[in-house]
Amino acid sequence: MTYQEWKGLPVIDSVTGSLWGYAGRLLLDSHGRAAYIVVQPQSWPEPARAVAASETAAAPGRLITRGREGIPSAEIARALACVDLDAMVGRSLLSAAGDDYGTAEDFLLEAGTWAVTGIRIHGGGIIAAQRVRAWGQDVIILSAVEEAAPPQEAPSPSPAKTAPPPEAGELVTTFIDSGEQAVISLPEKPPAPPDQGTAVVLEDVKKPLPPIVGGRVVADVKDEAGRLIARSGDRVTEGMIRQAQQAGRVVALTASVVMDG
Repeated sequence: MTYQEWKGLPVIDSVTGSLWGYAGRLLLDSHGRAAYIVVQPQSWPEPARAVAASETAAAPGRLITRGREGIPSAEIARALACVDLDAMVGRSLLSAAGDDYGTAEDFLLEAGTWAVTGIRIHGGGIIAAQRVRAWGQDVIILSAVEEAAPPQEAPSPSPAKTAPPPEAGELVTTFIDSGEQAVISLPEKPPAPPDQGTAVVLEDVKKPLPPIVGGRVVADVKDEAGRLIARSGDRVTEGMIRQAQQAGRVVALTASVVMDG
C-alpha cells in the first residue's frame, strides 16, 4: 500500500466499535518506522488526535485502535518532532555527494506496521527505504552512490514538474530526529554542451598546408584560450601550422607571416 492510499482509512475503536476519524498523517521516527498516526476527526470542532502506531492494528480497509485515548491536539506538536511524511512528499532526494535522484512522489508502506519500505520517485522508479541516510527538513539524504546506483528504469522527469537540479556549492539542512544542522557540499556541474544553434567551425587538420613554411611571424598568434601558437620573430614550421589548424587560427597565422625575399 502507498501512503496516499493509506490516508483516509477509517480508524475504529476496537472496544466500542465507534469511528474515531480517519488516518490523516503518518509520523515516523528517525529510522523510518511508524511512530504516530494523526487521526482527523469526523467533524469540526473535534480536535485531531495522534495515536501511537504500536496501539493500532491493520484490518481490511481500516485501522483498529485498542481503545486508548489519543494524544490531544495540544500535545501533537511533541509528536511532530518525528518525521511528518506529509512534509516529505515533493522533497528532493540527494546523496551526500550531491547526486540528484529526483523528488519524492509517494511512499510504500509495510502492511500492519506502516513502516516505509520504499520511496516512489516523481516520474517513475522506486528507491528502497534502506537507502535513506537521514530525513532532513529540506531534503531526504540517501546513502553513497557506490552503494546503489540510481534506478535506470525511471524515465526522465518532465522539467516542468520537477525541481531544478541542485546548484554547486553548500546546502544546509536540519535533521529532524536530532535538530542538528549539516552542510552538504554539492559538486560542480559538468560544463554545458555548446549551443546547438551556434556552428563551431574547426580547421581540418588534413587540409594542405598553406605556403607559409619558413616565413617570419611579425605578430603573436594565440588560440581562444590565450595559449601562444606563434611568437613574433619565429619562423613558421609545419608543426606550428598544424597547431593553428587544430585551434582554427590558420587565417590569423597566415595574416601575421611575411615571406622574406
